[in-house]
Amino acid sequence: MTGINPQFPYNLKEIIYYFCLTRLTKKIFKKFDSIEDAVGNKPVIKDVKPDKQINIRIEKVIRNLYYLFLIQLLLNLAFIILTEYGFKDFYGFGKFYFDLEESVPTFFSSLLLLFAALLLAYIAALKTSDKDRFSTHWAILSLIFTVLSVDEIAGFHEIIIDPINLLIHATGYIKFSWVIPAFIFMIFLSLSYFKFIDSLPGKYKKGFILSCFIYLTGTIGFEMISAKLF
Repeated sequence: MTGINPQFPYNLKEIIYYFCLTRLTKKIFKKFDSIEDAVGNKPVIKDVKPDKQINIRIEKVIRNLYYLFLIQLLLNLAFIILTEYGFKDFYGFGKFYFDLEESVPTFFSSLLLLFAALLLAYIAALKTSDKDRFSTHWAILSLIFTVLSVDEIAGFHEIIIDPINLLIHATGYIKFSWVIPAFIFMIFLSLSYFKFIDSLPGKYKKGFILSCFIYLTGTIGFEMISAKLF
């Protein structure tokens, strides 16, 4: 057999990462009947016109996300098996390999992040109309998720790895040294958003914190583990 060193721990990281993205969406929106519900227990603005309302069948969205993820997972495993038996470029199966940057799973992750950015932008618009003091916070979150969506495909974060490594000779868990500025940014963002998070109703506050923890574990956390392993 022709091996490709499929690096199952790294694939495991990617599997958990995509699973975390779908779980993030479910944790935030599984109990919402509309986008307006996502920002509190009462309408965001009064007398919302029907043509400005957005109703989302959350369970249907989540179910479709899981199906799409499962299809990609099966095709990823199929590619690994086919490659082990010598069929490395078998009818484009490689584009579903989780360890490949230019792939369908990468595009899928980017779309999920963009979907979150659009939802946050809509909430920000409603909050701005309602003259809410945290409307800017929602808008910044939308911008951050837009940047994350673009970066998921473009890989801008990888550009800074070599310059940082030259400065601090990063090895071990921080060998993929983009995690250092990412970690610093998350500390700054957390401090800046403390009052914003504290203002949310209890169940949404827990949802935001849990979603953030899951997402960061699937990105920065497992990136550091894979850096140590490889």
